[in-house]
Amino acid sequence: SRYADLNRATMNGQIRQRKQELVYTVVEMSIIGVATAVIIAYGGTRVIEGGLTAGTLVAFYSYIGNIFAPMHEAVELNSRIQRVHASIRRLIALEQEPSSIEDAPEAVALAHSPRVLKCRNTSFEYAPGKQALHNVDFEVKAGERVAIVGESGGGKSTLLKLFARLYDPDQGAIEVDGRDIRGVQLRSLRDTISFVPQDPILFQGTVLDNLRHGCPSATLDQIAEASWVACFDSVVERLPNDLETELGPMGDGLSGGERQRPALPEQPPVEWRDAERVFEREDLDADELGDQRR
Repeated sequence: SRYADLNRATMNGQIRQRKQELVYTVVEMSIIGVATAVIIAYGGTRVIEGGLTAGTLVAFYSYIGNIFAPMHEAVELNSRIQRVHASIRRLIALEQEPSSIEDAPEAVALAHSPRVLKCRNTSFEYAPGKQALHNVDFEVKAGERVAIVGESGGGKSTLLKLFARLYDPDQGAIEVDGRDIRGVQLRSLRDTISFVPQDPILFQGTVLDNLRHGCPSATLDQIAEASWVACFDSVVERLPNDLETELGPMGDGLSGGERQRPALPEQPPVEWRDAERVFEREDLDADELGDQRR
């Protein structure tokens, strides 16, 4: 199958990479070993003959040892560069992939944030015979709180993807203020949506850097407002250096739930106030859902 072929190609590529790394390592260790042997043999002979002091030989060997460390780092750096280069090629190929979801010729921009969101007999399937949604029909007005609850695989994530037009429904429609979202410009539609995944991406740096990711020019007052909206203000107060606290890769230093909060303020300030905020959380009970601030 195509999936098995891709897995096999990936495995073969990783094997080739490991072989190349092994060759580099063997060459590196061989150079270090030969150089060490030559230095000790020649230097030892010179010391015995009286042409070189033992201290000079030890100092020279130490200096040569300082050269070996950068050599090892250069080999490691080359390996990383090759991996990054492969990732960049894949990203470029992904960027050039044609999208099946595009703006309709008559698509219009939203004049304001949606006041009514409606699913009208919406059905969707990822593959023939594997239906994810069937005749979903409901309406949400601005200011209302709606929790989409169901078992795993019930279509919750699929529904959110349809809201953002990552897919189009096979039947029925999704409307904002009475207009089918297929007639709305994609950028305009997605600018009104804040999506918080189960595993949000945070970057190594300060909390403030992560909060400003979506809007580098945001002021501290706007940051404070956004943190309050996202229920992140109490978390910041508990951190040792408040907004200047350093986070590790992927938000290391925060709990799983705390990492989701900064994902909301990463939207531009206007979206903090006007955007429809949809929480996809499988680990919240009814009391916690009722305590979410908008």
